[in-house]
Amino acid sequence: MNQPSQVFRRPPTGGWIVISGSLPTFGSESPQLAERLLERVDLSATPMCLSMGKIVSKDLRLFLDDVETLLDAPVALILVQNVTELEYEEVCATAGLILLTGGQAQDWIRALGLSESYLRLERMLEESGLVLATGPAASALGSWIITDIEEKPIPGLGWLHGAVVLPEVQDPIAVPGVKRLISQHELSYALGIPQGAILALGPNGEVEVWGETPPVIALGRGWVADER
Repeated sequence: MNQPSQVFRRPPTGGWIVISGSLPTFGSESPQLAERLLERVDLSATPMCLSMGKIVSKDLRLFLDDVETLLDAPVALILVQNVTELEYEEVCATAGLILLTGGQAQDWIRALGLSESYLRLERMLEESGLVLATGPAASALGSWIITDIEEKPIPGLGWLHGAVVLPEVQDPIAVPGVKRLISQHELSYALGIPQGAILALGPNGEVEVWGETPPVIALGRGWVADER
């Protein structure tokens, strides 16, 4: 039988990795989100948002306002295209919650995937913080991404080992190229994150669903079927 902690393999760091198909809300779709954040986030640390967009959308501003109210602390908002190494280091050294949002998955791979980049993901978790990746940023955390432009899957950041993460997708196998991809790679899987679904992975193998809608998973090559 495949246990969730066996399927959802992540780097052996501290902290929590939380993925959402889109920017979440504290409303009816994600009633547990506020409670879970209060349980998992260091309230003495600075909440931080890295946005790949050139402007701050209304939805993002509203969500950040809700986070500031919940945590009783201002969110440090940084546009990735404008961030300096010094600015990033100063904020990240004290960050307890880091939100990754906006842009395209390829943007996040370029920003976070370079070994010399000061935006390395490992740094975000080494102080036992919580990284909340939404939409394209969540997609970038898998081992591969699938786009409408590229004929072949593109290597992702690999935070979710063996995964192709599909934001706002209810049926992963229906996405062109997914079935072929996971049939070719040992212990791979496709993870659909529909609207309202939030998946949280803890440092000790914890796997939690924080939204009303569950994620949808399609197992690839090499997994043993549950015969119960």
